[in-house]
Amino acid sequence: MRLIVVLLVLVALIGGGYWAYTTQPEVKSFIDSELASLQGGDPRRLDVDALLARLPGDVKSSYQAVNFDEAKGTTIIQGLEIADVANPEQKVSIARLEALGVDVAAFESVFDAASYGETPDETFKTLAQLVTISGLTTKSGGDMPALSVGTLIVSGLEMKQFPFVPRSENFESQFVSEDLMPIQALGGIVDSLKVSRLEVSDVNVSEPSIGLTYAWKRFLQEGIDRGRFGPSKAEGMTFAMIDPTTGMPVNMTAGVSQGEGADYSKVLPYMIKAELPPITERDLLSMGAGSATNMVYEIPDVFSYKIDNYRIEPVGFTWLIPSDLRFSAVGTLTPNAELDPELKGFMESLNQESFPFEVALDWRYDADAATASLERYGMKFGGLYGFDVGFGLGSLGLEHFASAEDAMNLPGEVTITGAALKVIDNGGTEKVIALAAQDEGMTVEEAMAMARQQIEALRDPEDPATIMLADALAAFLENPGTLAITASPPEPLPAMMFMMLMEGDDPAAAIDAVGLKIEALPPEEAPAQP
Repeated sequence: MRLIVVLLVLVALIGGGYWAYTTQPEVKSFIDSELASLQGGDPRRLDVDALLARLPGDVKSSYQAVNFDEAKGTTIIQGLEIADVANPEQKVSIARLEALGVDVAAFESVFDAASYGETPDETFKTLAQLVTISGLTTKSGGDMPALSVGTLIVSGLEMKQFPFVPRSENFESQFVSEDLMPIQALGGIVDSLKVSRLEVSDVNVSEPSIGLTYAWKRFLQEGIDRGRFGPSKAEGMTFAMIDPTTGMPVNMTAGVSQGEGADYSKVLPYMIKAELPPITERDLLSMGAGSATNMVYEIPDVFSYKIDNYRIEPVGFTWLIPSDLRFSAVGTLTPNAELDPELKGFMESLNQESFPFEVALDWRYDADAATASLERYGMKFGGLYGFDVGFGLGSLGLEHFASAEDAMNLPGEVTITGAALKVIDNGGTEKVIALAAQDEGMTVEEAMAMARQQIEALRDPEDPATIMLADALAAFLENPGTLAITASPPEPLPAMMFMMLMEGDDPAAAIDAVGLKIEALPPEEAPAQP
């Protein structure tokens, strides 16, 4: 772990690593002492020996060569290695490090507590024009994470002084509490940072203790400006780990994923103060659209989901609540039928190993009307069934989020304006009946008759809901279309009352109060499922 800190220190001195400097005392102890001495001769040249001489005493360093490219103005370190003296197997190796336009005085103004006055200097200064690290690897000699990076490029690093004085004697007292310090510090750091471009390639991380491997072929982030993030693109992502709750392996890969950017800048002042923004604030957050192609998510012992296309639309916010959230994914689901004889028989009866699978979500929130709605959360199993769920909520004004106490009272205030569950036949009913006939050794007509009997057994003369359900199921069986279960209260119904009615012993009163309706719509009347 010590070597990771040292690595972060080196990056800080020549183009990054601000977090290590502000949080690790041993880093601060050797950076502050002689920042000015790190340059010698040509003012553009870094004095590498002076830099490495000030590393902590329990690590040793070496390099193969240091060169200065006068045409480019870059200092180049080749074959740099930093190892733990007590445990030489723990080391950081960098094949090549190249730095351009490093301003040591600018680093000092940001990271040296002595440079701070009564109020922080809000002037942004260029710390480094370009830093390129190639062939970075870490070795722990144990179960600590191992890291390798093909190339890390940081362009146009600018910073201003933090809203807190780094590593001052009263450092912790500058924050509201120890628990809130990470939030405040993160807000302050992000608000003080600008980067023109960040590019990382061939990243590999492994954590043997939890069976974790994680890799990126390439990641590119265009523009970071005080919490405003430009477009990003990632290629060749792979992830694998052992789920600690189930003990099962989980794998995920993605060909290409892209994001149009996001803006968190307006929420940073509240993070810095550790305050909840007042509910009168709007448009505090925004997220651009994102997409991914050629994704695979799998639990090998259960299923594999190949996602050809995933897309999330631009996300709008009212205060901190998403007001418009929509995403969809289209792909192919392949269940592991070998573990379930019934599923295996069903898939064999379909003469297929997988089927098309789509998922979509559409969420809306209107603060002015104090309403929220899950317009649709749907899943479509191609050739079988589709399932759609939705609901509407009322009395959901922002005043309920003004404080933690107000939020605790929310369940007793919110109302239900409607709810719906729909099952859409995509050819599944016919196939299920055919499979039942095959399993029971009977004809399809006999299997249909058995299904009718099972439906009739659901009827309870004292419960009108079961009668509606049986009627709808019977109609759905004969002419598969959409089975729709809807609740449309005549007036918005308090959520607590809704639950009490559904669990009560007066079914007829509950049906009237919630506006319950169960019906089967023939295919020509059934709404199309996207």
